[in-house]
Amino acid sequence: MEIERNALLKIAELFCLQKLKLATGESLTGGLVSASFSTLPGSSDFYSGGIVAYTRSAKHKVLGVSSLLLKRNTPYSQACSEAMAVCAIKRFRSHIGIGVTGLAGPGCDFAPEGVAPGTVFVSVALNRHHFRSIHLHLKGTREEIRQAAANEAVLFLAELISSEKDFVLKLNQSRRQKRITARRKKVKKTTDDQLTERPGTR
Repeated sequence: MEIERNALLKIAELFCLQKLKLATGESLTGGLVSASFSTLPGSSDFYSGGIVAYTRSAKHKVLGVSSLLLKRNTPYSQACSEAMAVCAIKRFRSHIGIGVTGLAGPGCDFAPEGVAPGTVFVSVALNRHHFRSIHLHLKGTREEIRQAAANEAVLFLAELISSEKDFVLKLNQSRRQKRITARRKKVKKTTDDQLTERPGTR
C-alpha cells in the first residue's frame, strides 16, 4: 500500500502556506511516515524531521517520553502516542507533531494482555494540551499493518488541518502564544544584559 499522495500534497501546501513545521515520532511504522514526507520535493520547507523510537528504552531515552507514563500506560496506548507527538515537537521545535505506536505482530510475547496485532494509536499534537487521536484495528500481514498505519497517520493529519476549524484555531492561538513568550524572553534577556553591564545598578 502506497501512502496517499493527495493527502501528502495537501499537507505540504498548507504547511508551506502557513509557514508551519512538522515533526514525527514513530514506533511500529519504523520511519514510514517520515519517509513519505521526504518523497516530496522541497519537503524541508515544512518537515523538520522524525525519530524512530522502537523500544520502550528508546521512547524514553531518545524521544523523551516519560518512563512513568510508559509504565502506567504501556507503549501500546493512546497516552504513549500523544506523548510521542509532543516530544517530537520539542525535539525539533516544530508546530505540529505526529506520534504513531502500536503492535504490528505477529506473535509478541511481551505485549500486554488484550493488545492484539493491528492495534495502532495515531496522535496529532499542537502542544502538551491539544491533541487529536485515533485508535485503529488493522488487519493483514505485519508489513500490511505497518504500511496501513503510516497511511492512516498521513490521512488523519490531512483531514484535521482541512476540516477541523477548532483544531486550526487552537494552532493559531498556540503560535501566537509562542511568539509572545519568545518576545518576553528576549526583553528579559536584554534587561538582564543591561544590568550585567552596570554592576552598580540595584
